[in-house]
Amino acid sequence: LLQEFYGCLNQLFYSQMRKDDELVCFRDLKPGARHHYLVVPRTHVGNCKSLRKEHIPLVEKMEEMGRSVLQKKKVTDLDDIRMGFHMPPFSSIPHLHLHVIAPASQMSIRSLRNYGPQSYWFITVSGAATYTISLWVVLHVCFMFTIFRSLCVK
Repeated sequence: LLQEFYGCLNQLFYSQMRKDDELVCFRDLKPGARHHYLVVPRTHVGNCKSLRKEHIPLVEKMEEMGRSVLQKKKVTDLDDIRMGFHMPPFSSIPHLHLHVIAPASQMSIRSLRNYGPQSYWFITVSGAATYTISLWVVLHVCFMFTIFRSLCVK
Protein backbone atom coordinates (compact mmCIF):
# COMPACT_ATOMS: atom_id res chain seq x y z
CA LEU A 1 0.00 0.00 0.00
CA LEU A 2 2.84 2.39 0.84
CA GLN A 3 4.54 1.59 -2.47
CA GLU A 4 1.24 2.36 -4.20
CA PHE A 5 1.12 5.70 -2.36
CA TYR A 6 4.64 6.63 -3.48
CA GLY A 7 3.74 5.63 -7.04
CA CYS A 8 0.75 7.92 -6.76
CA LEU A 9 3.07 10.71 -5.59
CA ASN A 10 5.13 10.31 -8.75
CA GLN A 11 1.98 10.46 -10.90
CA LEU A 12 0.89 13.60 -9.08
CA PHE A 13 4.15 15.37 -9.89
CA TYR A 14 2.37 17.63 -12.36
CA SER A 15 -0.43 18.49 -9.93
CA GLN A 16 1.97 19.68 -7.25
CA MET A 17 0.95 22.95 -5.71
CA ARG A 18 4.16 23.46 -3.78
CA LYS A 19 7.22 21.55 -2.61
CA ASP A 20 10.40 22.04 -0.64
CA ASP A 21 13.14 19.82 0.78
CA GLU A 22 10.84 18.34 3.45
CA LEU A 23 7.30 18.50 2.07
CA VAL A 24 5.21 18.21 -1.06
CA CYS A 25 1.64 19.45 -1.52
CA PHE A 26 -0.80 18.30 -4.20
CA ARG A 27 -4.52 18.18 -4.90
CA ASP A 28 -6.49 15.32 -3.30
CA LEU A 29 -7.74 12.81 -5.88
CA LYS A 30 -11.20 12.77 -4.23
CA PRO A 31 -11.68 16.35 -3.07
CA GLY A 32 -14.03 17.01 -0.17
CA ALA A 33 -14.46 20.68 -1.10
CA ARG A 34 -13.48 23.11 -3.85
CA HIS A 35 -9.97 23.22 -2.39
CA HIS A 36 -8.69 19.93 -0.96
CA TYR A 37 -4.95 19.38 -0.84
CA LEU A 38 -2.61 16.93 0.85
CA VAL A 39 0.65 18.04 2.45
CA VAL A 40 3.01 15.08 2.72
CA PRO A 41 6.47 14.79 4.31
CA ARG A 42 9.13 13.42 1.98
CA THR A 43 10.55 11.25 4.78
CA HIS A 44 8.41 8.47 6.16
CA VAL A 45 6.28 9.17 9.24
CA GLY A 46 3.72 6.43 9.84
CA ASN A 47 0.53 8.34 10.75
CA CYS A 48 -0.71 10.83 13.34
CA LYS A 49 -0.40 8.20 16.10
CA SER A 50 3.29 7.90 15.19
CA LEU A 51 3.87 11.57 15.98
CA ARG A 52 6.23 12.41 18.82
CA LYS A 53 7.26 15.66 20.44
CA GLU A 54 10.09 16.08 17.94
CA HIS A 55 7.55 16.01 15.07
CA ILE A 56 5.75 19.17 16.24
CA PRO A 57 7.92 21.48 14.04
CA LEU A 58 7.19 19.21 11.05
CA VAL A 59 3.43 19.37 11.66
CA GLU A 60 3.65 23.16 12.07
CA LYS A 61 5.52 23.39 8.76
CA MET A 62 2.89 21.18 7.11
CA GLU A 63 0.17 23.52 8.39
CA GLU A 64 2.11 26.56 7.18
CA MET A 65 2.49 25.04 3.70
CA GLY A 66 -1.23 24.22 3.61
CA ARG A 67 -2.16 27.81 4.47
CA SER A 68 0.32 29.10 1.90
CA VAL A 69 -1.23 26.97 -0.85
CA LEU A 70 -4.73 28.16 0.08
CA GLN A 71 -3.56 31.78 -0.10
CA LYS A 72 -1.92 31.08 -3.47
CA LYS A 73 -5.28 29.71 -4.63
CA LYS A 74 -6.96 32.96 -3.50
CA VAL A 75 -8.77 31.48 -0.48
CA THR A 76 -9.37 34.59 1.59
CA ASP A 77 -11.31 33.22 4.58
CA LEU A 78 -8.68 31.20 6.41
CA ASP A 79 -11.11 30.76 9.31
CA ASP A 80 -13.34 28.61 7.07
CA ILE A 81 -10.88 25.75 6.60
CA ARG A 82 -10.24 22.27 8.00
CA MET A 83 -6.74 20.91 8.45
CA GLY A 84 -6.07 17.55 9.98
CA PHE A 85 -5.22 13.87 9.83
CA HIS A 86 -7.24 10.66 9.68
CA MET A 87 -6.85 8.56 12.82
CA PRO A 88 -6.05 4.88 12.34
CA PRO A 89 -7.66 2.54 11.51
CA PHE A 90 -9.46 5.01 9.21
CA SER A 91 -6.34 6.29 7.45
CA SER A 92 -6.09 4.54 4.10
CA ILE A 93 -2.39 5.32 3.61
CA PRO A 94 0.25 4.37 6.21
CA HIS A 95 2.16 7.63 5.64
CA LEU A 96 1.42 10.92 7.39
CA HIS A 97 -0.55 13.33 5.20
CA LEU A 98 -2.29 16.55 6.21
CA HIS A 99 -5.68 17.24 4.65
CA VAL A 100 -6.13 20.94 3.82
CA ILE A 101 -9.78 21.69 2.99
CA ALA A 102 -11.56 24.95 2.07
CA PRO A 103 -14.17 26.26 2.29
CA ALA A 104 -15.18 24.05 5.21
CA SER A 105 -18.68 25.53 5.18
CA GLN A 106 -19.26 24.07 1.70
CA MET A 107 -18.18 20.47 2.35
CA SER A 108 -20.55 17.75 1.21
CA ILE A 109 -22.30 15.44 3.70
CA ARG A 110 -19.79 12.70 2.85
CA SER A 111 -16.93 15.12 3.43
CA LEU A 112 -18.37 16.26 6.75
CA ARG A 113 -18.57 12.63 7.83
CA ASN A 114 -14.89 12.15 6.93
CA TYR A 115 -13.37 15.54 7.79
CA GLY A 116 -15.97 17.47 9.81
CA PRO A 117 -15.84 18.64 13.44
CA GLN A 118 -18.02 15.71 14.58
CA SER A 119 -15.85 13.09 12.88
CA TYR A 120 -14.28 10.78 15.45
CA TRP A 121 -11.57 9.67 13.04
CA PHE A 122 -10.31 13.09 11.92
CA ILE A 123 -7.95 14.98 14.23
CA THR A 124 -7.08 18.62 13.59
CA VAL A 125 -3.53 19.94 13.61
CA SER A 126 -4.02 21.44 17.08
CA GLY A 127 -5.58 18.17 18.25
CA ALA A 128 -2.60 16.22 16.92
CA ALA A 129 -0.18 18.53 18.73
CA THR A 130 -2.17 18.17 21.96
CA TYR A 131 -2.27 14.38 21.53
CA THR A 132 1.48 14.27 20.89
CA ILE A 133 2.36 16.48 23.86
CA SER A 134 -0.08 14.59 26.12
CA LEU A 135 1.41 11.27 25.08
CA TRP A 136 4.91 12.60 25.74
CA VAL A 137 3.87 13.86 29.21
CA VAL A 138 2.24 10.52 30.08
CA LEU A 139 5.30 8.56 28.96
CA HIS A 140 7.62 10.92 30.83
CA VAL A 141 5.56 10.67 34.04
CA CYS A 142 5.47 6.86 33.76
CA PHE A 143 9.23 6.79 33.24
CA MET A 144 9.83 9.05 36.26
CA PHE A 145 7.44 6.96 38.37
CA THR A 146 9.32 3.79 37.39
CA ILE A 147 12.64 5.34 38.41
CA PHE A 148 11.16 6.65 41.67
CA ARG A 149 9.62 3.28 42.46
CA SER A 150 12.88 1.44 41.79
CA LEU A 151 14.71 3.82 44.15
CA CYS A 152 12.11 3.30 46.89
CA VAL A 153 12.17 -0.49 46.61
CA LYS A 154 15.89 -0.67 47.43
